[in-house]
Amino acid sequence: MRRPKAVAVLRFQGFCRAFAMLKTGLDMYVFRDGRKSFSGRELLNRLATAFACVSSKSDRDCELRALIAAGELECALRDAADSHPQWEKSARAAERLTTIAAKIFIRNSRAGLAEAERIVGEMKVPETLAIAVFEGFSYYALHPTKFLEIIKNRKLEKKSAVIGVRSIGAPLSAVVAAAIGDAERITVRPSGHPYERELEITEVFRKFVARHHRDEFVIVDEGPGLSGSSFLSVAEALERCGVTAAQITMMGSRKPDVAELRTPNASERWPKYLFLPTSVEPVLPKGAGQSIGGGWW
Repeated sequence: MRRPKAVAVLRFQGFCRAFAMLKTGLDMYVFRDGRKSFSGRELLNRLATAFACVSSKSDRDCELRALIAAGELECALRDAADSHPQWEKSARAAERLTTIAAKIFIRNSRAGLAEAERIVGEMKVPETLAIAVFEGFSYYALHPTKFLEIIKNRKLEKKSAVIGVRSIGAPLSAVVAAAIGDAERITVRPSGHPYERELEITEVFRKFVARHHRDEFVIVDEGPGLSGSSFLSVAEALERCGVTAAQITMMGSRKPDVAELRTPNASERWPKYLFLPTSVEPVLPKGAGQSIGGGWW
């Protein structure tokens, strides 16, 4: 006689729980490409709507939406320009829009808004663009103001240049660059296995480093994740271009247990660089009452 389906499911769930309790030394993770395709015009209109909201009222939510929408468009166009140079002009315009949005967000000023609206009205975009969800903003309560707290608590010792790791590093790098004095910034996208990311040293990257060879380099991203390899790929690319480890600062959303990082030789590689984590405390909206998270309710 066949077993009822519900019984079979319960037995399978019990097996999974029992297996998880065993000290097998095995871990399984599934990595996916989380990017989705959107109409280029849709992303541009989303940003135009966000800037219109900023223009019509003084509202922090509008400012944050503009920053995120600008960062999404920047990432999509910079990725497109990396493989199709005809979109380079649009990518640079999108970078300017994220910079303006970041300044509006951190300074609560409308300076640059008219320029942003003009750029949006003139910009050309591909028919289709791909973007990934900014997981730190969407799922992990990462708020851009947490990076402002890092800068407030530790003044950088010298002139700085900022490198954002795409995707979320685009808007975060714009916030950090504006906060430390309108620093020049670029974004990069390391590639390869999630545990062994590598960064290709392009001519654009090499020239950026050369312009700031005496400065401090600030690498900005969410994380580190399981491996820390995205941060390390950028830091080590800087060293290959002649930058010293002492010139490199990494800013992320959590302080890792270096012994647990999955990238090869992490215990020797990671400590070479200064890492500044954000606060673990959530940024609560204005007027929020007592937290009911974590079982307190």
